[in-house]
Amino acid sequence: MRLSGVTIVGVALLFSLGTASAAAADPTPAPSPLPTVTENAQVLAAPSFQLPFPCEQAWTGNSSGSSAHKSYEIDFNRGSTAEADKGDTVVAAAAGTVAISAQQGSTNGFGNLVKIDHGGGYATYYARLNSRTVSAGQPVRQGQKIGTVGNTSKPGNNCVATLKAGSIGTASAVSAYLEVAGSTRKTDSGNFAYYAGPVVAAAPGKCVKWGGKAGSDTYNSPSEHCGS
Repeated sequence: MRLSGVTIVGVALLFSLGTASAAAADPTPAPSPLPTVTENAQVLAAPSFQLPFPCEQAWTGNSSGSSAHKSYEIDFNRGSTAEADKGDTVVAAAAGTVAISAQQGSTNGFGNLVKIDHGGGYATYYARLNSRTVSAGQPVRQGQKIGTVGNTSKPGNNCVATLKAGSIGTASAVSAYLEVAGSTRKTDSGNFAYYAGPVVAAAPGKCVKWGGKAGSDTYNSPSEHCGS
């Protein structure tokens, strides 16, 4: 289930980058009046990537080292509320072929995932989409719609994040928690630049309490969202 107003809504873009390689033949001169060198070099040029959204839109990309991120992940969001961008169009960052289009929440927590193979060892991953509009094996062009922004993850999970309204971009104390009835409270707290969380827990058939703190603002929910 989704907790309205406190879930992170965004798209996580992960890059898998290839590397250039070159090989040279033995440079020993051939028996001739002028020495010659035979070279066999292959350079894999990186695609010209764009942001995974339509042109003329402004998005905030966060790749901080907080618990909400991996070093290779960029989480994009826009709007004044946590769900302002839900359903917005996501496009291919470069042309390629769809390698994966599937709900993979139970496999790796990425929820609705699209992976595009751009060739030459380059690929991009579009995780936690609300919907997918392409299929595996389908060729796509740069800027083509492949899905919509969402917050999908593992099925049946509750998710809480505390988003900062002030001192954005500057590390300060923020916390988020989620407590499933009968279980120990799970908390993410520390000095973060943008938000704390997400804190995720499965609660089939149980009530939850959730909340968090940013600066002087604090929220603690009653026991609610039962049976989801």
